[in-house]
Amino acid sequence: MTPQALLPLAFIPLALFAVYRRYKRHVGRQPMQPVRLGLRASLMLVLGIALSISAWPHFDVLESGAAGLAFGIALAIAGIRLTQFESTADGIFYTPNVYIGLGITVLLLGRLLYRFVVLFPGMQAAAQANDADAFSAIHKSPLTFGIFALIIGYYVVYNIALLVLSRRHAVANSALV
Repeated sequence: MTPQALLPLAFIPLALFAVYRRYKRHVGRQPMQPVRLGLRASLMLVLGIALSISAWPHFDVLESGAAGLAFGIALAIAGIRLTQFESTADGIFYTPNVYIGLGITVLLLGRLLYRFVVLFPGMQAAAQANDADAFSAIHKSPLTFGIFALIIGYYVVYNIALLVLSRRHAVANSALV
């Protein structure tokens, strides 16, 4: 095997760790961490803007991105309504809806796994043939771009809503004291 063929295999442990972390964020009670939530929302927003700008000439991809964004926002609204908040002496906690969070994770992982297993060998050969940009592959798949837009829309809206609702809980708790 060539070093280029082994490179994707090196990312498997990193990907498994990321899946584990994502799982832990969607299951069970989570402490409210406003700085992290704001940072995640900001990073996802910047990523979404960068992907949209890079996809600008591909209108079919932008259409699927708009649809994915709309579904992501709708899922975030449903998710925030199903999120339970709890105020204790240790701080404010929230319990996200497991099914929505894990559903989005499975959707992303399924699509990435499909692209890796089925399409990666062909993309690697094409990239070596004409030295194409590695990120240009996302513009060739409206479905993948739509799923990324769904995830970006979900996390931006959900994290911002968590920030707003955590401030309301903090104000309500300080009024009770």
